[in-house]
Amino acid sequence: SGTAGFNPGTSGSAVGVTATFNQPHKIAVNPAGTYLYVADTNNHAIRKIDLTSEAVTTVAGNGVSGAANGALGAAKFNSPKGVFVTTLGEIVVSDTGNNKIRLINEVGSGIVSDFAGGGTGGVSCTSVNPGACPSNVPCNSMPLSLTEDVIISTTPLGSTHYYETLIADTGNHGVWALRYEGSNTPGIAVSCLGSWIAGSGSAGYNVGGGTQVVEFNQPSAIDAFDYDFSGNPIVAPYTSIHNFFVVDRGNHVLRYTYTGGLTLTPATSYPVVGSAGTPGSTDGTAIFPTNPPAAPASTPTSQLNTPTDIFIRATNSFEYSGSYSFLILESAATSKIRQITDNAPGNQNGIWNTNTLMTCSGPVPPSVCASADDIILRLSAPTNAHGQKYDQ
Repeated sequence: SGTAGFNPGTSGSAVGVTATFNQPHKIAVNPAGTYLYVADTNNHAIRKIDLTSEAVTTVAGNGVSGAANGALGAAKFNSPKGVFVTTLGEIVVSDTGNNKIRLINEVGSGIVSDFAGGGTGGVSCTSVNPGACPSNVPCNSMPLSLTEDVIISTTPLGSTHYYETLIADTGNHGVWALRYEGSNTPGIAVSCLGSWIAGSGSAGYNVGGGTQVVEFNQPSAIDAFDYDFSGNPIVAPYTSIHNFFVVDRGNHVLRYTYTGGLTLTPATSYPVVGSAGTPGSTDGTAIFPTNPPAAPASTPTSQLNTPTDIFIRATNSFEYSGSYSFLILESAATSKIRQITDNAPGNQNGIWNTNTLMTCSGPVPPSVCASADDIILRLSAPTNAHGQKYDQ
């Protein structure tokens, strides 16, 4: 509606513009494409929008901050900013104010539980030597800090399913990888261990490599390819956590990060778009990462200004045609959606283009658009390259 509020509250539904939110952040669509889930940050709740009827309901959270687990109606969150829906339909929440990742089993047990976080002491990882960084930490002891984003790849194998999980640990300025093995009964873990795979634990900028530790400044979003450089699906377990994109908000850069996954091989993280420490909105070139990883021969000429999120369009096999397309959201600074596209199909290892896809204006009130923090394109058909933008 453009007005902050909490309608509907913990029961009932509101439709379309009659619904109200309060500083929502990230959003996610369920695998069937029928519901849009919203991290309603200042209402301390997770909301759900029916994409057919536009009815809005509250999944969990009651408008009051807290950390309680349990039934959907009793569970509480504290300023959640990230939300992700797994292929099994589980809702994974970056519960930012509680420094935890939470799991909502909406369609099964109806229970909210802790997934990761709860440790204290922060992270200090100033050496690339094995053992210098947190490794194989029980998930409920990980010292998360103001985490804003999480992505998960889920693969059932027999009676077990595996979660490949990446967490953008915003307050600790780095990235965790989780190895979660559970039974096919969602939410029941066999084991869950987390390892710190990129970042020093302090704000900075360093591409890493050799004896150098990668440094970020408030990483706010993370994403990974679902398909490799040849168009083949990336399958679990434990493969897609090696290479991923990080929105390095405080450095005004989108970076592609290479690691050894959970083997803790020293990471490198090169700029794809943007110049570290120099905000701007200049369109120009983007430097697509090489395969195998190597330092780029040139630097991007395009700039970013306080980027908040990334959306990779190639998420299904029909979308892969030898190239990827990326969307980057710049939030309050410019209210722009920037697009990275290939110069020519198959040019993965070269120079790409960055351009401004759209500026939030027109029918969308600028004050609402300026607070946007996430973007999703919903494809209407396999042959249709266009989509609908959902903007908070």
